[in-house]
Amino acid sequence: MPTGLPKTDSENPRLHFDIYAILEGPQELYLGDEVQVNVNLVEMIKLETKGGQALEKCYISPTKRRGVERRCLLWAPVKSGELLGDKQACGIPKTCAEPSCPICGPYGALDPGKRTLIGRVTHGGGVAVQNLYPVDKQRAMHPARIVNQKDETPIPFKRQYNQPGLLYPI
Repeated sequence: MPTGLPKTDSENPRLHFDIYAILEGPQELYLGDEVQVNVNLVEMIKLETKGGQALEKCYISPTKRRGVERRCLLWAPVKSGELLGDKQACGIPKTCAEPSCPICGPYGALDPGKRTLIGRVTHGGGVAVQNLYPVDKQRAMHPARIVNQKDETPIPFKRQYNQPGLLYPI
């Protein structure tokens, strides 16, 4: 079985899931791990418009996107009234890694010892629909997080946040 997929027949059909949805960030989101001097940046991507101008938009990375989609499926209600994750006995941090699972099938297992097909499948990231720039907000780091314990005053820094209501295709 070089593909990693089980054989299909009339009793074991291959299922295909197309997930087309829009994720709305209902609050300020920090989707990033880039750092400049005293500023934590969100992920941005530069696009070229038809007129040849550069346009920067907020971006949700493929790993964050997969995490959002996985949680949407885990918490999706089914007809019996329970959640899909409970029905499949699949959840975070221990997923079932079964190819027949509608969660692990497209998104893979979170258990490093279990192999799934998803390791060979690529998911793209989502570029924000609107042209809203991130907002910078002043924050203060708690003194307990400071390496040098002599200074008890918080260290100010800025963090960018994606604006509330920003839409991402997932």
